[in-house]
Amino acid sequence: MDKERSGTQKVKNETKHKGAGMDSTSSIQQALVAAPKHILDAWKTPPSVMNGYHHAETWDHAVDFWRTLPIPTWEDDEFLQLIAKHHAIDNTSSVLDIGCGSGIYSFALAKRAKRVVGIDISSKMIEAANDRKEELGIENVQFIRDDFLAHAFTERFDVVIAHMTPAMRDGDGFRKMLTLTKRFGFTARPTRRSDSIADGITQLISPDQAHQNDVSIPAQFLILWNAGITPLVSHYPAVWNRTRTLEEALTYY
Repeated sequence: MDKERSGTQKVKNETKHKGAGMDSTSSIQQALVAAPKHILDAWKTPPSVMNGYHHAETWDHAVDFWRTLPIPTWEDDEFLQLIAKHHAIDNTSSVLDIGCGSGIYSFALAKRAKRVVGIDISSKMIEAANDRKEELGIENVQFIRDDFLAHAFTERFDVVIAHMTPAMRDGDGFRKMLTLTKRFGFTARPTRRSDSIADGITQLISPDQAHQNDVSIPAQFLILWNAGITPLVSHYPAVWNRTRTLEEALTYY
């Protein structure tokens, strides 16, 4: 059994802004597109640190675990509680769930939103999400199998979430997320993620790349601040215990 420990930060952004020059949604979108290149370049998670998270095959192999996870509840889940705290979603809201996986957060959000769209790179995850959608009889959720960065969206959403997804592995993904939201954006990702096996492998192969995920936190803040958006950040500790077969471990690591 390996243990993954993550201190997780949640960034909530809203189109409330600082300074006199940012007085419309369009100007904020323009500023996001023009995010300083040095910030975007600094936020690049090396493949060795990603541990295969950005490959569809990794998630295809893991689908049996993720399809059995319970749907989080608004009463117990800290990420959903953050969304509820800011009254971000009601029965008129459209929501985009980036890196939706087996759809557990999409289904939770669908209980309060008018419509939810989930997108994920893994065909097996989307298949599992659609199976559960049919099983539960939920009609206001749609799932798309595609790479978030490559997908050509034809609309923007009232709320966009990205919960622990490798789609937010660099500034390009984060910036695209922000350009797709009309009102709110919520992300959850590790501030510093440790894995007893992966950390040992990284230390042996690329010791200079240890804890490279740390750069995402200040980068997110700077991208938002530069766009005139004041981010709100909260933090909570989380620990996951996973048991993997040798075959699964070889694929994962």
